[in-house]
Amino acid sequence: MLEAAHISPYLGDHTNVVANGMLLSRDVHTLFDLHLLTVALAKGQYVVRVAPAVTAALYQQLDQRPARVPSSADLRPSTAELVAHNVACPRFF
Repeated sequence: MLEAAHISPYLGDHTNVVANGMLLSRDVHTLFDLHLLTVALAKGQYVVRVAPAVTAALYQQLDQRPARVPSSADLRPSTAELVAHNVACPRFF
């Protein structure tokens, strides 16, 4: 199942915008909210990063893989919000 995940916490209608969201599976959404998985920008690409503390091979195989994002720039996750999320993540990238 897929869920709409907020990149930065939901704080009302002003944060409930397309650029502050990503479509994630329920388990990946949980890892994202726990700052054990994130999406980083590398060479103009969105790349999945998984913390070493997540030892399950199912998730570690996602590390360093490109994330699928909409082709339309106005529908993609906000790079500023992702950078802020990455700062809150443990130092694993």
